[in-house]
Amino acid sequence: MKKIKHIFIGWYFMLTNQNNHIARRRLAICAGCEFRRRFLCGECGCVLNAKARLFEEECPKKKWPY
Repeated sequence: MKKIKHIFIGWYFMLTNQNNHIARRRLAICAGCEFRRRFLCGECGCVLNAKARLFEEECPKKKWPY
């Protein structure tokens, strides 16, 4: 249930342009990741632009230091 909640919050943050500062840093890391599949994470299947905005979320490969 927690995962579903995070998905909705991430999409809301994406649509309302919230937490852009952390999303930019995280997405820069994702841009060079071998697991990135266009706009999705190839490891967990999440939409990167939404997931990167949530402080509680982390990279499944531990590439996000924050």
